[in-house]
Amino acid sequence: MDRTLTSIKALSDKQRIRIVAALSGGELCLCSLQEILGLSPSTVSRHVSILKHAGLVASRTEGKWRYFNLAKDLENTPEGGLVRWLLQSLENNAQADEDKISARKLRESQEWRCSFCVAVNDRSKKKRSGKENKGK
Repeated sequence: MDRTLTSIKALSDKQRIRIVAALSGGELCLCSLQEILGLSPSTVSRHVSILKHAGLVASRTEGKWRYFNLAKDLENTPEGGLVRWLLQSLENNAQADEDKISARKLRESQEWRCSFCVAVNDRSKKKRSGKENKGK
């Protein structure tokens, strides 16, 4: 019962529900979740950490990138039933539909390296090099 209660608490936040819905279509990296939710990396990490603690989300690291998906052993558990119910209740929900479309597009462009991460890192490098060049 404690695990189910932890899962219910984890799903008691709109952003975490949006994360679960986005991950229902497959794996996404942290920055893709950040783009979908419009939140800072630390805020998204905190939400994902709560979902991971509840056993709803799993992660893997590849180089600098962290990828998240719904936990694989979730299907045959009471918590999996909770997630299925949640996803069914979100059918035809405008926000959930929009998030799923965004997630699908990001997933397609993500391939082996997250294009959004690469773009953000490139912009950061350009800003840093611009600041360094101004000082010279």
